[in-house]
Amino acid sequence: MLPKFLQSCLWSYDLSKMTPEGSKEMIITQVLNYGDSQAIRWLFKTYKLYELKDVIRKPRRGLWLENAINYWSKILKIKVDPYYYKFCILDINPNPELWQEFWKDR
Repeated sequence: MLPKFLQSCLWSYDLSKMTPEGSKEMIITQVLNYGDSQAIRWLFKTYKLYELKDVIRKPRRGLWLENAINYWSKILKIKVDPYYYKFCILDINPNPELWQEFWKDR
């Protein structure tokens, strides 16, 4: 069971249906993006450092705020692969050149 104070980071999820292990990647991503000090403390107590680093090292496409991924990669001394970095940033503006480049390699 997740603490209720995480709802502010996971606003579109039903916390009663999530577990720390089963939803680990989403919880880590959302808390590092949107968490307050209480949520960040809980995150660092709940997960091992290597688990946090793994999520940052290969961030999910379109889920990261640019300032958050930059901040946490510097704090935790992680080099994010440029390929993953360019696709992980949340961007509501269409960018056809970026997607053409992405699909060219598939």
